[in-house]
Amino acid sequence: MNENPRTAVRLTFVGDVALGGDFVANARPEDAPWTYPFASLEHLIPLTDLMVVNLEGPLAREGEPRSGVTAHLYNEPEVIDWFRRFPTCFCNLANNHMLDYGAPAMRSTRRQLAAAGLFFGGCGNNEADASAPVRITSRGQSIALVSYTTDAPHVGSVIAGPSSPGCASLNDPESVIASVERVASTADTVVVCLHWGHEFYHYPTPTQAQFARRLLDAGATLVVGHHPHVQQGIEEYRGGLIAYSLGNLLLPEFRTAAGRVQYRKPVTKQFAILQVEVAGRSILRWNIEGGSCSRTYRLLPYRGRTQEQFKASMHKLSAPLPSPDYPEFWAQAQNQRGIELRRESVRDALAKLWLADWSALVRTLSWHDLKRNVQRVSGLVSSYRK
Repeated sequence: MNENPRTAVRLTFVGDVALGGDFVANARPEDAPWTYPFASLEHLIPLTDLMVVNLEGPLAREGEPRSGVTAHLYNEPEVIDWFRRFPTCFCNLANNHMLDYGAPAMRSTRRQLAAAGLFFGGCGNNEADASAPVRITSRGQSIALVSYTTDAPHVGSVIAGPSSPGCASLNDPESVIASVERVASTADTVVVCLHWGHEFYHYPTPTQAQFARRLLDAGATLVVGHHPHVQQGIEEYRGGLIAYSLGNLLLPEFRTAAGRVQYRKPVTKQFAILQVEVAGRSILRWNIEGGSCSRTYRLLPYRGRTQEQFKASMHKLSAPLPSPDYPEFWAQAQNQRGIELRRESVRDALAKLWLADWSALVRTLSWHDLKRNVQRVSGLVSSYRK
């Protein structure tokens, strides 16, 4: 372990990437590479020593689609071409879509990443394989990355067993803390990637916040989260940094297992890029910038006043986190967001009806669909009464 790192390492973090599906294929300009959505992010390459990305779905579909889930996500293998543009790239595989096409697709993904010289972690052939730290040397510093997720209903990842494939588990917090302590004893910098939280909520739970701080107490320098599909706040804590959720980088519309189109909520089209300079366990400086994914899936960074507004919104999301009264704040914010989501669900349903293929809708309509939409309307009415 290098006690006196000579040069800062520049880390860049982005959220969920799922470069696949009919909608991206249809939007892709003729003769353009699959990586065309990333063209406006070329400026990041010379500013980055290590890129960290959440790969939200495998690079293959050669296994059986996972049963009991609504969506099956995947990435076109050509997404590797963008990752390889960076000096070093780490792909987090601990998420709820990496096993969407079973263990064969997951194993194929690992083989393709390894063949391309890319680093990856968080999902493997068994729990020891999935939870193994990944060690990278950059600018003379030893950086260890560990990744975890959960099979809790609001996330739904496949967790590895002693002899079964899956993701590294977040379900035993004390075990994770102990693992981070061990890794920190032999690395200059420890990065913890967490696929966790509640979709479309802008604030982490108090339990999440407490756990993330404990990870920093255990020796982590950075904790970076994803899964909610929206941005959450950033907290500085005892010299470290916690980014609770970076949201999506690229997650297009997709067809559900029933064949229906799942449209994007407008708020999920916004992306965040976190850049951090570290030297050992010290955060020297950090910056977060935003942008928006266009209708044709081009990732366009904000400019000028729009960028300032994004940063102001991130400051607003971050401000309550260190407060001793955060649990009370969160309870109120959770209730308010629940009301907003019930209203949004009705608006989303109406938008889907407007855009729907009616013949497909009639073919796939079920009693469960009717019941769910009655509940949506009931929830909308009750939300306006509050």
